[in-house]
Amino acid sequence: SDTHASLGLELIKLAKFEEASEYEASAPAVKAFGGSAVRLSRLQRSATGQAVQVLQPLHEHLGLMPAVHAAGDARKKALLTVQTLNAEIHRTRAAVSKLEAMWGSMVGGDASITGKLAEVGRELATAESACVVAKEQYALIKERNAEEFERLNKERKAAFTTMLVHFAKSQANYADRAAALYSACATEIEVNTAAGAKGKGKAPAAEE
Repeated sequence: SDTHASLGLELIKLAKFEEASEYEASAPAVKAFGGSAVRLSRLQRSATGQAVQVLQPLHEHLGLMPAVHAAGDARKKALLTVQTLNAEIHRTRAAVSKLEAMWGSMVGGDASITGKLAEVGRELATAESACVVAKEQYALIKERNAEEFERLNKERKAAFTTMLVHFAKSQANYADRAAALYSACATEIEVNTAAGAKGKGKAPAAEE
């Protein structure tokens, strides 16, 4: 819009210069084109302002993305906790099995192995309890995220559909008004050019 405004003003200045020179015949057409360029710049500025308002849901969507990413990161973190605890449980169970095999191979058992078995058993129970809590927490986060994402998708779909319809209408309206402006400019230039040519065709007045 700024470019068209600058072009229009310069053409209007040029038309004023031509009116006072030997190029006065072309001045009306240049002035008409300059005026149309200025009006087009105003039309473009108005269309840009409407587009900013119509596309507001897109800006809102971009503003929600950090929260969406944070929710996804929370789910990933909860899943990683579950996987880590499962790996710890697997390792601890393997240690228990190994200690039980060692204890069973000794006649009468071994006090140190018995104590170690009790310690590892407590670690296993703790890990299993923590894993149950972690799985519940992960399931809760997963369910909450699914509900929020479903709600967000429905809201965004409705908002984007309305946004695109309004945007298409505003762009079509701008295109129609711009076409009408160009048509009026062409008509005015054609009329001015014809008038200029008719004026040139007049015979000079006879001197008395």
